[in-house]
Amino acid sequence: MAAKLDKPLKREVLIEGRVERRIVFAPDGTMYASNTGSATVPENKQRIYKVTPAGVSSVFVDGAPLNLPNGVAVDPQGNVVVVNIGSNDVQTFDKAGKLVGPNDIAAQTRQIFQNMERILKGGGASLRDVVKVTVFVTDIRYREPYGEVRQEFFPTNPPASTLVQIAALAIPGALIEIEAVAVID
Repeated sequence: MAAKLDKPLKREVLIEGRVERRIVFAPDGTMYASNTGSATVPENKQRIYKVTPAGVSSVFVDGAPLNLPNGVAVDPQGNVVVVNIGSNDVQTFDKAGKLVGPNDIAAQTRQIFQNMERILKGGGASLRDVVKVTVFVTDIRYREPYGEVRQEFFPTNPPASTLVQIAALAIPGALIEIEAVAVID
């Protein structure tokens, strides 16, 4: 199934015998679709599927770290961004289906701020509207590299912030999670 992006797209496809509506197309025509599944019904897999423009389908990400994946998007670098139901987690996977920046605090921080910037832009806001961030890190020694990346995104007047060390995050390889509050007029 090759998708032509110059026509209106039918926003549903059939995956594993059910209609799937949470899909996105990358600029190259590759389609990604989430299968939310269910935490209580084991046969309902929690997956992200990939269908190439030539119609070749495969499982892109299967199971952990997915947790009821609902929304999918493709960022400007071609990474697949996934939002989970009932969670503030936004996970970013590269084109090979690997978590972006596993065990790399600078890469993860940069990706989080890029995701935040895109989400705010979609709501008519920008990083200038962020007034508070709460940062959770798995090691307090990540404070300095986090601060260096934060400076790239907030070169002047950074938002108020709290940094907290926690034992672990739900996603294997994740070192940082950031919650942000923005005020939009």
